[in-house]
Amino acid sequence: MAALATLTSEGEGKFVLSGELNFDSVPSVLEASRREFADNAKIAVDLSGVTRANSAGMALLLEWRAISALKNTALNFDNIPENLRQIAQVCDVLGVIDGD
Repeated sequence: MAALATLTSEGEGKFVLSGELNFDSVPSVLEASRREFADNAKIAVDLSGVTRANSAGMALLLEWRAISALKNTALNFDNIPENLRQIAQVCDVLGVIDGD
């Protein structure tokens, strides 16, 4: 069984997302992010620890992007895994994920 995803704060609006982003793990990561992201004007999420992701993982990134736009919060994704980039490409949202 793969490790479910976890969101870890490194302070000053920097976070590390690690593990597998899937339908089982995304709801708890989203809930954690609501608490963790709340007081940050700038957020950077390092995705280098993501071992696998499916469409639920892509939905999480898109949800974070939408929330950050509503709250006028800067959001950057660093080290986006290739399989998430491929999903974003197929869904025609790579520019949204890259922040372009």
